[in-house]
Amino acid sequence: MASSNTSEASVRQKDIFNIECLTIVNTYRRVHGVPHLCYSEKLAEKAQVWASKLAMEDKDLLHDPAILAAESSASVDWGRTDGENVGVTNPQINSYYEVLDVLSTWYSEIKDYNFDQHNESPRTSFFTQMIWASTRVAGFAKAKSKSGRTFIVARFRPTGNLVGEYQANVFPPIG
Repeated sequence: MASSNTSEASVRQKDIFNIECLTIVNTYRRVHGVPHLCYSEKLAEKAQVWASKLAMEDKDLLHDPAILAAESSASVDWGRTDGENVGVTNPQINSYYEVLDVLSTWYSEIKDYNFDQHNESPRTSFFTQMIWASTRVAGFAKAKSKSGRTFIVARFRPTGNLVGEYQANVFPPIG
């Protein structure tokens, strides 16, 4: 009976985490006048696999090679379906703030984005993926490493950051 309660608590924690992440991301999306994202359990599960691997290795912050392989072997339309943002917190950050810390760091890339030229840049890819207008669903996950760092992974579908599509999907803040 205890294991059932433990697994139910774990599911509730994942649900709360995803609600927190979606709320923050959708707040940013609202600023840019793009539709809010809905939750995808499938994407959250994929994100959890990668977050757990990052935490287990407790090294550099890397993208899932499966995402990168789909990107590099894709045809003209890139052929990939999922976008991915990755982040890690400092062990000294209170867990209450870790979600806000990582997601606000992704959004802070807005300072390097040129809305007049719609520059495609790795320096702004987390920001642009977060507010990519044609993205509809997302799933989030986190995992804590032995050193105390928390790895946060977000998966988005359909993917953003498609060459030639920035002007149609990345809008300046409204108002």
